[in-house]
Amino acid sequence: DVAADRSGRRATLVADASAVRATGVGPWDGRVAAHLDGDVLRLDDFDLQAYGGSIRGDGVVALDGAASSLRASLRGVDVASVLTAHSGLTVRVASRADADLTLGMSQWDPRTLTTEGSVTFRPLSGPGIPLRGTARFSVADRRLRVASEALRVRDVSLRLNGTVGVDGRLDLRYGVGLADVTTAPAALADLGVEVPRLNVRGALEAEGTVNGTRDSWVATANVASREFAVEELDLDLVGELIVTPTSVRLVR
Repeated sequence: DVAADRSGRRATLVADASAVRATGVGPWDGRVAAHLDGDVLRLDDFDLQAYGGSIRGDGVVALDGAASSLRASLRGVDVASVLTAHSGLTVRVASRADADLTLGMSQWDPRTLTTEGSVTFRPLSGPGIPLRGTARFSVADRRLRVASEALRVRDVSLRLNGTVGVDGRLDLRYGVGLADVTTAPAALADLGVEVPRLNVRGALEAEGTVNGTRDSWVATANVASREFAVEELDLDLVGELIVTPTSVRLVR
């Protein structure tokens, strides 16, 4: 439905959509209520269903190329669906996400896009990585920045800080902790990896960096153990690994 006032400078639009796709991403169902006020399209409310969840928000779109901004809340979104749709890869993540974010852009130039928000992951039962916890993120200068000290996959704790660029450049620092290595086979099974049945005990920790590009990266891992044993053989694991797409090297 479309209605215009007498001045011709203001129009109200309410649109319902079903199974809409944009640049191969979708389908999107939902409703958008907006009004045109001069050179500004004011999104009074949008309520979309996508990726198994909902996306609601409002905002201002400057048709003359001035600054535009949006606020959005995502609830119950399937993480695997989002990652698969935007990366083209099948990602084994068994979690749903709730997120609140703001977006801004000027002159219709994607290079000016800025985003800031937070996301909470809720694990699901079934196959895949049951990610849970919270993280903050932002986008500026065509780089995604992620900061989290509170992610977990089963009994594995994860810390992640750093940036990923649109050009594929990686600059990340991470930490992984496993207080009880007897739970490791279950975590690896989420990734589709089977390991031999061994009598193991103890704890493992690792921290390091990932730098380079998506096709040519280098990861470091400083590994340490506590009360670690395999088949009742006590082992003191302390060392540094350097990992590339084609090799693994023990430094010390």
